[in-house]
Amino acid sequence: MYSYDTEAYGRIISKFPEALFIHLVRHPRGTCESLFKMRQGIEKGGGSAGEFKLDPDKVWCSPHRKIVEFLATLPEKQWLRIRGEQFLSRPDDFLLQICAWLGIRNEEGDLEAMKHPENSPFARMGPMNARFGNDPGFLENPKLHEYRAEVLSLDGPLSYGKGITFSEETRHYASLFGYS
Repeated sequence: MYSYDTEAYGRIISKFPEALFIHLVRHPRGTCESLFKMRQGIEKGGGSAGEFKLDPDKVWCSPHRKIVEFLATLPEKQWLRIRGEQFLSRPDDFLLQICAWLGIRNEEGDLEAMKHPENSPFARMGPMNARFGNDPGFLENPKLHEYRAEVLSLDGPLSYGKGITFSEETRHYASLFGYS
């Protein structure tokens, strides 16, 4: 949620000037379609998703644009961009890369432990005042599953709404991150 608040970036870097940032990206179509499903899951579970409009320019492009602008102010050694689909397809490769970048150990057993999100305290429903702080679909079975990335396109409308397509700005940032 910090990605929506540009003032948060300044507060973070002022308190932690040597902080390292991982910019985790996902194809805009996959993101928007998942948010739509998550919204349905929240409402099915008795929660309220409010008046959250699934406009790709607001939910995908805007935060990524802000992140790119922020990262441009930092030395390149302070940030790493990873496409989520690639990470999930080859977690060992990317976990090794992240460990090396962070300068942390990756001894026998460490990578295996990292691949078990179900052991995290965040892999559960939140407290009553924040029940849906995570994806309900993930919370139903919070494990790292075998993943094969599907080929997604920036062309054509999204499955929800009437004729919602990606703007030129969204296409620009998606292309910058290696999506087509």
